[in-house]
Amino acid sequence: MAEWSNTKLSAVKENFGRFDAGYYRPVFLETDNILSTINSTKLHSISSKIDVGHVGPMVRHYSEDGIPLLQTQNVREFFLDLDHTIRITSEFHSVLVKSQVRKGNILIARSGSFGSAAIFLEDEVVNSADIIIVQIDDPEMEPLFIVTFMNTNHGVAQLIRFASGGVQGHVNLRMLEHFRVPVFKKPIQSAVSAIVQNAYEARKASMQAYAEARLLLESELGLVKVRFKEPTGYEARFSTVKLTDLFLFNRADAQCFAPSVLFYEQCLKDIGSGERLSVLLQTTVKGCRQVETSKGWAPYCSIKHISGHEIVDASKCSPIPGTEFAAYEDLLVAVTGATIGKVGIVKRYPRIAFSGDLLRLRVKDGVINPHYLLLVLEHTLAQVQFMRWITGSTNGHLSPRDVGRIIVPRLNSTVEAKIAKLVEESLKERVESETLLKSAKARVEQLIEEAAKS
Repeated sequence: MAEWSNTKLSAVKENFGRFDAGYYRPVFLETDNILSTINSTKLHSISSKIDVGHVGPMVRHYSEDGIPLLQTQNVREFFLDLDHTIRITSEFHSVLVKSQVRKGNILIARSGSFGSAAIFLEDEVVNSADIIIVQIDDPEMEPLFIVTFMNTNHGVAQLIRFASGGVQGHVNLRMLEHFRVPVFKKPIQSAVSAIVQNAYEARKASMQAYAEARLLLESELGLVKVRFKEPTGYEARFSTVKLTDLFLFNRADAQCFAPSVLFYEQCLKDIGSGERLSVLLQTTVKGCRQVETSKGWAPYCSIKHISGHEIVDASKCSPIPGTEFAAYEDLLVAVTGATIGKVGIVKRYPRIAFSGDLLRLRVKDGVINPHYLLLVLEHTLAQVQFMRWITGSTNGHLSPRDVGRIIVPRLNSTVEAKIAKLVEESLKERVESETLLKSAKARVEQLIEEAAKS
């Protein structure tokens, strides 16, 4: 739907040379109007640093055991996603003084995914690339409160407004200096900051519980000190492949007999206790593509809704007749596209429709705990098996039959229960963290609304 907005030239003040319609969208003007009626300040007046991290080539400085390097994709709402970080040498890190990130720094993606701000709360000093670093030095302003405001509607509106460029836009630093921040008394800021800090602790507890579950699984399987190093290239010879496997798998391609596959296959044989996934499941059902609509009566998910081991922020749809649903604690695994093997558990919905890119895995009652199975399927041990059975070239695919081939290691029932409990605890803490962050944003928005009315 078209969006109309009229702005008189006489009303234009700080426009930074921008006269395009995008800069004067109604939502941006509304934020301007509200913040102009309350006590607020500009970001540059409370900061000692608003600068961008290193921009330029650095591949030759990558190191497996170096200093973490934060990139645009690591910046999420409130906190950083550190699951996929690269590292640089300590020597290069010491040279890049300007782009070093310290505890309490606020980080904003300079390009790509605009509209989110995160705060770095770790004690170690890391480095950054193409990320805007903001260092607050005003003792009357708390970084945790500011990052909360940046993630509210009024904060996001400003971050998006200050992005310029076409296909690959980027946040304009000069404009960002004029980002307006509401000013409230220190006790009010501290109360909001405490909520965010508690959310951070819950998030860390979630990550720790999942890491403990993974470590327990690996220690039981004897994989703690065993790591496979992927070769640059490889060849699979007929002389090393059993003829029975060729006939059984009906595959003779190198992918099916890759070194990683054979390595973990041997690990499973050494364990001596594993079952095919098909034996552990009650049913496997492929989903059906639905039309997403805000007026739909049922939650609906696709691969993009799998995040943090579960299904989150599902869309809505009006399911077509005969649609299969996933129920509470079913697993959904991606079976087409670039993220084959991505797995999530249904925890936030009693039942949910799902796309044709996903396969529903429903375990047999009393045979295996779905939380234990979730951890196993996300582990490299299972992921290399998913990759083994992919068919197709341009757009890969996994058939339900091939998913059923996955070998799942079985442990002592007590150990499996302990792992499942840790995974379940991790998911619970994650929800707690998200709930606290939502309440922090709601509180800041309430404060702004009340201040604008007074």
